[in-house]
Amino acid sequence: MPTIFIDNKPYEVKEGQNVLHAAVSHGLNLPYFCWHPALGSVGSCRQCAVQCFKDENDTQGRMVMSCMTPATEGSRFSIEHPNAKSFRADVIEWMMINHPHDCPVCDEGGECHLQDMTVMTGHNKRRYRFKKRTFKNQNLGPNIHHEMNRCITCYRCVRFYRDVAGGEDLHAFSSADNAYFGRFEDGALESEFSGNLVEVCPTGVFTDKIFRASYTRKWDLQTAPSICQQCSLGCNMSPGERLGKIRRIQNRFNPDINGYFLCDKGRFGHQWVNNTPLPTKPISEITWPLNDDKSQVIGIASPKASLEANYALRKLVGAENFYDAQPKGDYLLAERVLEILEQYPETASVEDVRQADLVLVLGEDLTKTAPMLALAIRQNLYRHWQEKADKSKIPAWDDLAVRNAEHELPDVLYMVHNAPTKLDGLVSQRMSLDFEQISDWIPRIRAAKNPVIIAGTSLKSRPLIDLSKELRALAPQAKLCYVLPEVNSMGLALLKPKSLSDLKSPGVEAISLEPSLKSDVMAKVGDFALIDAFESELSKRAAIAFGCASFAESTGTVINNEGRAQRYYSVFERENKRPESWRILRDLGGFSWQNIDELCGDMGREFPVFEPFFAKAHHADFRVHGERISRQTLVASGRTAVNTHLSMHEPTPRVDQDSPLAYSMEGYHGDMPPDLASSYWRPGWNSVQALNALSHAPSGVKLLRRRSV
Repeated sequence: MPTIFIDNKPYEVKEGQNVLHAAVSHGLNLPYFCWHPALGSVGSCRQCAVQCFKDENDTQGRMVMSCMTPATEGSRFSIEHPNAKSFRADVIEWMMINHPHDCPVCDEGGECHLQDMTVMTGHNKRRYRFKKRTFKNQNLGPNIHHEMNRCITCYRCVRFYRDVAGGEDLHAFSSADNAYFGRFEDGALESEFSGNLVEVCPTGVFTDKIFRASYTRKWDLQTAPSICQQCSLGCNMSPGERLGKIRRIQNRFNPDINGYFLCDKGRFGHQWVNNTPLPTKPISEITWPLNDDKSQVIGIASPKASLEANYALRKLVGAENFYDAQPKGDYLLAERVLEILEQYPETASVEDVRQADLVLVLGEDLTKTAPMLALAIRQNLYRHWQEKADKSKIPAWDDLAVRNAEHELPDVLYMVHNAPTKLDGLVSQRMSLDFEQISDWIPRIRAAKNPVIIAGTSLKSRPLIDLSKELRALAPQAKLCYVLPEVNSMGLALLKPKSLSDLKSPGVEAISLEPSLKSDVMAKVGDFALIDAFESELSKRAAIAFGCASFAESTGTVINNEGRAQRYYSVFERENKRPESWRILRDLGGFSWQNIDELCGDMGREFPVFEPFFAKAHHADFRVHGERISRQTLVASGRTAVNTHLSMHEPTPRVDQDSPLAYSMEGYHGDMPPDLASSYWRPGWNSVQALNALSHAPSGVKLLRRRSV
């Protein structure tokens, strides 16, 4: 690893980094705007100036932009040099000439990268006396609010939206010294990844319109690490809660899965947590509602429920009466996928798709069924352009030069699909579902160093699933990636349920857990009890319905499409706390589990496949310096006032029995295990850009192991 010197101190840096990336990674305070670790550098903001010296005897040096300067062995720089500091102060003053200075009413206030950089450079006085430049804002649809007057022309928005996400309806329009970032006309942004503009933009130009409707400041949000519930990939996210409602979702960096981004379905698709909850009963009043002979009652599991809840149901009704209510086709395909992965457990993560030199998609319209896989393919092509440019001695981080140098579509993506998809413009070769023609691709797959074969269950096609196995057998270096219907489809499959379609005694009583099914699927059973979070048509038909906590109010484990176990944590508790579904099942069965750790201990003994994750997961008694980890910030406001309509006394914070997190501002706030960190902060860095100084990220535990023959 090269060693560079910054202000006469040595720093080891990664090969191929630019000076800015190296400095920020070591926690140094060097301002910047246009650079982003996933987008590279274009040198448009001129904010990251440093002084560069020829050697240790050079005292004068010359000014360079650190984002456009490679960090090579022995090179010497200064952040604190007077010339560089003065230049950076001038640049921020130029940027702020036309900025509206509306921090008190800006949605980005308190977590704004522009605020941080302004303070970091020491700019605190406006000397410009003339009118500011102004723009007309656009209506960009229901999710994104547009405030163009706050723009500092960093070009991050269009670089992400067009070059990475493949969107075509957001542009940079310019005339003379005016630049405008928006659409040709008002209208909803068309990209499935438009929500990332909220975090990519370093100012308040693009903000979360849903959050804006019930706005609260960042420091008043209560957060916890969580997992997206919208598909089987298991992207990491950080929900923010205030006064019993989820106000927004932010990306939570995981290098193996979602990286720096989320799809719009994951970012904006969890507002159902704020729906009217299904009424519940106190734990002490939960009694067995059905046939006294429990052996005559079946359990209907759910791929949307946590691993713990499904296991508790299985424990209650017994393995013989444990059923999966998915349609027979989905059930058989999930069973087949698990069978294949037990033979070939080297599954592909989303990061593997980003790094593959060949991606073969068999039948899946990824933009609809697993959007972040579609984005990963787009990022893969962008990476290939960078690698080709590297052969011309253009560093990968030099974004503009890379895009100017490379225009040919890399020979990476192959697709088998009968219908059009949004990835069609990136395909090297596309074929219909003619399995004989696919044999022509076998030499290309065998020649690849790290190919990935993607298949899934959306087309209900067993031959496509079997084809992926056959191709994997012919190309041992290939990794398989399967797209499943729900967030915990893999976890439920590992518990080995039966198919409800095979139920031989129609009319039996049942307990249905957090169903993701239509009510007519329940026609095969008689009276049933329902455990669910919200009212539905099914809850109206149930003999008895127990309201349980949603994923945002409970702690649990899910297993994603690649067999990676990850834990999500309760973000908040409602004023009238609802029990987790597994606790309802515990009381119905008379089990003795006091918290989730005890339940997982039993599960690990019965299903050893889960034990590696349970051994690594942080138990409820985990502490850092004797303290729980706080869900709230140290400056959360209204703590003693939000409940004054109920009582003048400060309420006692509730105790979380299932995790080491605290429902309070009291607790540990320093460096913590990545799996328990829900937000990013360091002194002087209040925006999500603080992430760039962190070296760790959660990854979960991959559970699948090769089956012994």
